[in-house]
Amino acid sequence: MGGLHYDSLADLPVGIRKQVAAQLLAKPDPVAETAVKASKYHNIKTEHEGISFDSKKEARRYEQLLEAVRAGFIENLRLQHEFTLQEAYTTAEGERIRAIRYKADFTYRIKRAGYDAPLCILPDDLEYWRSMVQRHGHNALVVEDVKSKATRTQKYIMKYKMMADKGYIIREV
Repeated sequence: MGGLHYDSLADLPVGIRKQVAAQLLAKPDPVAETAVKASKYHNIKTEHEGISFDSKKEARRYEQLLEAVRAGFIENLRLQHEFTLQEAYTTAEGERIRAIRYKADFTYRIKRAGYDAPLCILPDDLEYWRSMVQRHGHNALVVEDVKSKATRTQKYIMKYKMMADKGYIIREV
């Protein structure tokens, strides 16, 4: 059997050692490929009843709102409802400026806010719905966003203020 034989990488000449190291680094690591990249806010994407949610907290909130729909306290529950905060336009120089949009996690209308709620309805929800009915009447629109301290970004705060300017108050849960 001909050719050169080396017992280890350390026995190779320096130039060849560098080539081998470069080839080893260039090969994809099968373990790294299968590893899931951690999300920016450490949330875990969750699926519930065939619907994909950005976090477990958002999926739990959806289940709570479904219970409120079943109990007749809210109606017209919508997920990922989009609001246009500023329309798209073209500047005098011809530059196209995209629209600014806000996508709410949930929107719904308050059907009733009585005191006879089943235990599945959270007391905080009932209190909030009662105050909304007092201020805006029945059928008041509620815009909800599932938030944590980390997800209250500057971009979100700007859109929160723009929504308030349009008359929508976002309820953070």
